[in-house]
Amino acid sequence: MRNRDEEITYLINHGKLWRAKEILQGRIQQMGYDTDQYERYGQILLAMNDNIQAGKYLFLSGIRKTEYEECIRLYINRYTTKNKTTIIDTFPKAVRIADDDSYPPQLLEDLKFLDLTPDLIRQIKPVFTSYSRTMTKLETFFFFAIAFILIAAFLIGVYNGLLSFIGWLF
Repeated sequence: MRNRDEEITYLINHGKLWRAKEILQGRIQQMGYDTDQYERYGQILLAMNDNIQAGKYLFLSGIRKTEYEECIRLYINRYTTKNKTTIIDTFPKAVRIADDDSYPPQLLEDLKFLDLTPDLIRQIKPVFTSYSRTMTKLETFFFFAIAFILIAAFLIGVYNGLLSFIGWLF
């Protein structure tokens, strides 16, 4: 296979949607705002019946086809019921930092209908859902202290066990 696009097409045609999804997901994270890739990723998600996520990427692609309407509606309804800016939290970083002229005309129209603008999208900081963080110095100290105590207890147990075993032999 000459390139990733051909590989993705091959995988889709042979029913290997998960692998195609993984490859395209990686490309989307590495590339800028590419509406063609967003549509293709949305199509894969739609084929996998992940309708809300499909709606997200199809919405952001700016492409509106009849078969996309239901999942786009599900996505918009899911994230605009409480607060109109909640939907922005779901946008990938590439969409958040994109220039105004990067947005497809249909998406700009839809954002305007939702009372959202590209400037507002850039102003709202992303909500991090990852719980990973670095340990504080005190936490690091306790981690290593407990690890040291456990290793020392293990080694003392092994030493006493060997002494007992040797005493039993002789």
